[in-house]
Amino acid sequence: MTTTAPLSERPSAHTQRYDRQLRLWASSGQASLEKSNILVVGASALSAQILKNLVLPGIGAFTILDHRTVDPASLGTNFFLQPGHSEGKPAAAEIARLLAELNDGVKANATVESPADLLARQPGFFTAFDLVISVDQPRAFDLALSDLCWAQQPPSPHIPFLRVASAGMVGQLSLSVHQVAIVETHPDSIVDLRLTRPFPELQALADSFDLDTPDTMLHSHIPMVVILLNKLKQWRQSHGGALPTTADRAAFAALVNASRRPDSPDAENFDEAIAALGKHVWRPIASDGVGGGGVPPEVADMFKQPECLEVGPNSTNFWLLVRALRDFVAASPTHSLPLSGSLPDMKATSEIYVRLQACYRAKAAADLAEFTRILDDVVAAAGVAAGAVGGDEVLAFVKHAGYLKLIRGRSERQRYEAPDGSVAAMAFMDPVNPSTFQHHVALSASDAFFEKHGRYPGSTLAFSRTISGGGEPGGGAGTGEGVASTTTTTTTTTTTTTTTTTTTTTTTTTTNKEGAASVPSEGDETTRSAKRHKSETPTRDGIGGAGEEVDMVVDDSSSSSSSQTTMRRRGGQVDADAEGDVDVEGDTEALLALAAEWTHRHAPSLKDDEESWDKIRDAVAELVRSGHASLPATTALLGGIVAQETIKLITRQYVPADNTVVYDGIQQAVGVFRL
Repeated sequence: MTTTAPLSERPSAHTQRYDRQLRLWASSGQASLEKSNILVVGASALSAQILKNLVLPGIGAFTILDHRTVDPASLGTNFFLQPGHSEGKPAAAEIARLLAELNDGVKANATVESPADLLARQPGFFTAFDLVISVDQPRAFDLALSDLCWAQQPPSPHIPFLRVASAGMVGQLSLSVHQVAIVETHPDSIVDLRLTRPFPELQALADSFDLDTPDTMLHSHIPMVVILLNKLKQWRQSHGGALPTTADRAAFAALVNASRRPDSPDAENFDEAIAALGKHVWRPIASDGVGGGGVPPEVADMFKQPECLEVGPNSTNFWLLVRALRDFVAASPTHSLPLSGSLPDMKATSEIYVRLQACYRAKAAADLAEFTRILDDVVAAAGVAAGAVGGDEVLAFVKHAGYLKLIRGRSERQRYEAPDGSVAAMAFMDPVNPSTFQHHVALSASDAFFEKHGRYPGSTLAFSRTISGGGEPGGGAGTGEGVASTTTTTTTTTTTTTTTTTTTTTTTTTTNKEGAASVPSEGDETTRSAKRHKSETPTRDGIGGAGEEVDMVVDDSSSSSSSQTTMRRRGGQVDADAEGDVDVEGDTEALLALAAEWTHRHAPSLKDDEESWDKIRDAVAELVRSGHASLPATTALLGGIVAQETIKLITRQYVPADNTVVYDGIQQAVGVFRL
């Protein structure tokens, strides 16, 4: 008795759950994601938003490292805290517990300990992860952690380090990666028709067609590939073997159109041939075959790198593959890359299209077999175990050989001590995109401000401690006195166990002065009208309850600088440096001076650029005005950006940002800079 297999099988629960993203990075990317183990330093609303966008796609595991407890203000900005339940508990454990409910396939962990203390005592804790994200931590701590991740040497894997900061409507992401080698860059198309350097079997197939056939039906179904191959051969025969140049575009197009039949109303195949000229003929000709089998300059540069020239037992699979590719190209009669075998849709009969498709696939299979043979020789010569590079990995590499991407990054310390100052001038000169670089200058000055004063500009000492864990100037995160060190593993099916933490908070009630300080402006000093707004959300000083009122004075006057808004608190924690309101004007002046120091040291060309300085001045004023407050809209969008770049680095698909991303929520603009 025989049984008949069903025509189709229902997709597995795993495939159904991740169907949408499997279409983006396929099963290989999903497998990499599910094996990843990510550390997030800092338990905040931004941390939760980042992890939300990583937990849902199904990372393997994550750990949140923070020693702080949940205060009432955090409940007003963080959706992943539970009012009436989370107060007074370790923030890391609470966020991990609630994030775990989004995906029961993700292992959620929380380590309740001071990040700075743990880094000093147990650096190996940080190197056990595949990727580290530091959220709103002091620069001194981030520099030390970045140095640790950067120092990892083969055979230990390099650990990407991401530094994230947000302040009001502005955010920034910095990526520190030694080297990122991307194979599946996902270009618009990997089709390679080899029209300008056809292989013998393809040319023979094209020669079997007669463009002057009297059969109208056959003439209208000659594939555009065949039309162009015949016309290119005809051109070479009449021009001493030379291909047409850019100056010959009109003449060659006329040569193609000369084979149209005026009595035939159906000439779609000739229309396709004319449309394909730009991508499959003129571009490869202008770029020495790139896009038509030739080696792109970026790939050719990889052939010259030490990692390619000197492969050995510690070589990564990527460099073994690149070395094999170099040897394959050198052995090719036309010095061409392996053929991908992809063929686009085109006007043709089914029988003709199948013949053409079989020709391309046969050549692609032959190239793959030859490449695999060369790779086996490379692997053996390098002293690497046979089979170290899997068949699927080889196939993906061969298909994308013309679109490889290699990024050699810079560390956090390199960007801090010697950023590329020329980027600043170019960023402000962009005639198309809104400028965002001024916010990088302001955030860099804010780091220096924190190191000098122990707080962020425009915010109280108490609130600054809620952002970065009470870091002391130049000392990274605080000691977290009174917080017991514990590690918590959280899943949706287990009970979270934490160590009770007791903290004491002293709240000082002050009466604000009637005259609120404002940010220095370059505009006129006429009397301004102000609107008073009431808010029942927690104040940014991180102490007041949910019902505490905040008065905001909004400057409606027009001036060259951004609109001024000064917060005046009632019932909130005052600055530890002064028994009164935050000195907004003083903080603005101090931050502007630090911004001037940064530009003088790293971008002296901006010194006399008034237009650029107006933007920097506005960015500084906005940063002080925000007081490093956490806004849900900013954290949600910035969290998506950080998660997206994280997924690129983990899956090694798509091209990650290199190396600084600045988000400006005021202009709704994003800038990417290599500093």
